[in-house]
Amino acid sequence: MKMRSGQTPDTIKDRIKMTTEGILDTMMFYYPTRTVVQHNNKGKSVKREVPFVHGVLFFKVSRNKVPLLMSRIGEVAWCFKYSNTTGSKYCTISRKEMRAFQRCIGEFSPDFEMELEVRDQPLEKGTVVKINGGGRLLGLEAVIESVKNVNGTRTYTLKLTNYLQARWTVKDVEEVYIDPVKNSG
Repeated sequence: MKMRSGQTPDTIKDRIKMTTEGILDTMMFYYPTRTVVQHNNKGKSVKREVPFVHGVLFFKVSRNKVPLLMSRIGEVAWCFKYSNTTGSKYCTISRKEMRAFQRCIGEFSPDFEMELEVRDQPLEKGTVVKINGGGRLLGLEAVIESVKNVNGTRTYTLKLTNYLQARWTVKDVEEVYIDPVKNSG
């Protein structure tokens, strides 16, 4: 939902609690922020929390409750629709799309559980992996053939075919963002 000017996630929750009995207890909210450090005119660092998407409060609730909810809180927020026509449905974000967004910004909602897996040994050369986060390589399956450089970068060789390979040097992809691909045979 898009919060109207001057509203915060807390004012939205208060309005929902006042106007729609029982719905607030069935809702989950997500307002991802990041810390920004700015220097004031005295040269001191000041930390502020700023939203990744200004004024947009993500929420999860049963679809059938959205029309009632929006009819009760329209003074403080509105919900995006697929088109600007009468009867247009409210927009939704799939779980897959939300997880991709969360991986991109590195901040997860309460319904997303993540644990870091510490491996006893690093993944070996020749391991087939699928990259599940961390940037432009998302979704790519590759064979690990790399050299870790002393400057914190890694030179990758991606075997595309027996005769064709791509090689590049990048900031190292953290192992939390790669999963070994299990053999299907």
